[in-house]
Amino acid sequence: MIIKSLTLENFRVFSGRHDINLMPKIDSPIVLFGGLNGAGKTSILTAIRYVLLGRIAFEQVTSQKSYIEQLTSLIHQSSLVKEDLEAKVEITFDYVREGKAIEYCITRTWSAGLPDKLVVKENNLIRNELNYEQAQAFLLELVPPGVANLVFFDGEKIADLAEDNNGFALKDAVNKLLGLNTVQRLQEDLRIYLKKVGISSATSELQSEFEQLESDKSHFLQEARQLRNDADNHYNVITELSRQVNVAEQKLLSGGGAWANDREETKKEIDSLIMAKQDTESEVLKELDGCYPLSLAPNTLKMLTKHLEQESDYRSRQNFSVQFDEFLPQLQTALFNSTLQSDDTLTLLKSELSTFTQSVDLPEVEFGISDQQSGLLHSQIESLSQHSFDKVNKLKSILSSLEDTIDNAAINIERAPEKEQLKIAFDELRALEQTKKEAVKKYTDKLVSAKEKFNKAQQVAQRLLKLHTDMKRAFGDNDSASRAVAVIKLLEQLKDQLGQVRLTQLESEFNSSYHKLARKDDLDIHASIDSKSFDVTLYGFNNRHIDRKAMSAGEKQIYAIAMLDALAKVAGKKLPVVIDTPLGRLDSMHRNKLIEHYFPEASEQVIILSTDTEVDAGFFDALEHKISQSYQVTFNADVQSSSIEKGYFWKNSELQEAI
Repeated sequence: MIIKSLTLENFRVFSGRHDINLMPKIDSPIVLFGGLNGAGKTSILTAIRYVLLGRIAFEQVTSQKSYIEQLTSLIHQSSLVKEDLEAKVEITFDYVREGKAIEYCITRTWSAGLPDKLVVKENNLIRNELNYEQAQAFLLELVPPGVANLVFFDGEKIADLAEDNNGFALKDAVNKLLGLNTVQRLQEDLRIYLKKVGISSATSELQSEFEQLESDKSHFLQEARQLRNDADNHYNVITELSRQVNVAEQKLLSGGGAWANDREETKKEIDSLIMAKQDTESEVLKELDGCYPLSLAPNTLKMLTKHLEQESDYRSRQNFSVQFDEFLPQLQTALFNSTLQSDDTLTLLKSELSTFTQSVDLPEVEFGISDQQSGLLHSQIESLSQHSFDKVNKLKSILSSLEDTIDNAAINIERAPEKEQLKIAFDELRALEQTKKEAVKKYTDKLVSAKEKFNKAQQVAQRLLKLHTDMKRAFGDNDSASRAVAVIKLLEQLKDQLGQVRLTQLESEFNSSYHKLARKDDLDIHASIDSKSFDVTLYGFNNRHIDRKAMSAGEKQIYAIAMLDALAKVAGKKLPVVIDTPLGRLDSMHRNKLIEHYFPEASEQVIILSTDTEVDAGFFDALEHKISQSYQVTFNADVQSSSIEKGYFWKNSELQEAI
């Protein structure tokens, strides 16, 4: 399949009609689109998927109403355009069937609030015999959805395939690729046929019981599915409520809620701290009124102490001299009565006493304090002042700590708004939590009820199985029934054997693709796929198990691209590859690998939708010989529409249009 052209008309960011030539040249399979984010690259991928797949192109679209709403959202919207627009997407491609190349032109048109119209042209002839559903089924035969999802993809989303730990996504892809889902449908059809044969051959009593049990089973299953759907809806409500609770909690925290509960306690603590501060300040003032000032001038007070000691010594000597003069007459009398010569002795005593008393001078400044007062002052200077100094320093440290604690507590109080201010936020949070609690209960109740219904359906199914055995006896050796049973068994064997063969081929193709795309320093891995669960196990050096969750984002994308490449090769359908944002999560080495080994070889036609930071100048030069067409998608804010022009950013109009 080769896409020749794509036409967009009033589609998403594209106003008016835009015709795009996508025809590649031989040996130059790449058609490159460049555009900044929001320019409209993803719209091109969406258009290709939608025009070919229809409703299946959109996830979460199950009803006709939601499909019409999705289509309406795809119509170009602009404040510059007032009238209702009709949108159109048209794709032309060549498709080889039974060795012949056939040109198909698929056109979808629609208006707001209305379903789309689908026209299929084959070699310029409209297939009028096909109604809408038949035309869509015909397209899905040409481009199976399971294959389309592997070749039309967004590079930033495919890494989810690397996190498919239960194998559901891979199993679904493989079943669709290999047609195993068709085999399963055939088996179910044969089982329905057997039931009809059994009913027609059985007695009226068995037929009546069978029909009643089938009705009961269908009823229980329908109720169970409805309950499970209701539970899923409640789960979605719980998810949304959880988000709202988180928002409310953040709002509460940002509004100071984290400090509100401690506000009153903090106020009490501040009052206590202020009282402690006042007591400490009183003690400091008491010390300041006491001996503390004496500690502030140690050198001066040392001189004062020395001065007082000198004054005290002088006075002591003078007092001794006066007392000696008073004692001298008595001494004279004693000496006169003795045999010693009193005159010489007295003269000597007077001389020595004069020398003793005059050896200490009276200080220039005389304080005139008593010895008791001098001793008290000396004690204050030498002992009490130092003790007071140490105590004041300790009190200052305590006071500083108290002030810091008070300041911090005051800040916390400022952060905490009044309780009245937070009441609305608290009430909102409590209401959301209560609503969430009720939703969780409803969700649990629905699950329990669904389980009960499923159990009842299972019990009925067991009764049906027994009844089916009785009915098989009723239709006995019915030839068509026997063949149907044999075919069911044969199909089961075919499904198992075909699945195993294809899984082995898939493992081989994946290992080959991954080793081409991985860097030298990447993990040297190979894959093993479980044939029952379809879970992929990766092994590295020495068969060491590798956890896919631990892989980097780039490694996951390389893994996913390699798996998609392998699945596409196993599918055997040669479809174009359309990749949006192909290199977003990859480093330069991984990008080089994709540029060299994936883009040029992925298919006969590779449409790349890239930004200028992905396929940059260097990568463009490396791919240039493989590029048939290059376009630049540009959004013009003045006209509120995007346009598509030849060229690629700095390479405008360099490449010639293919014919």
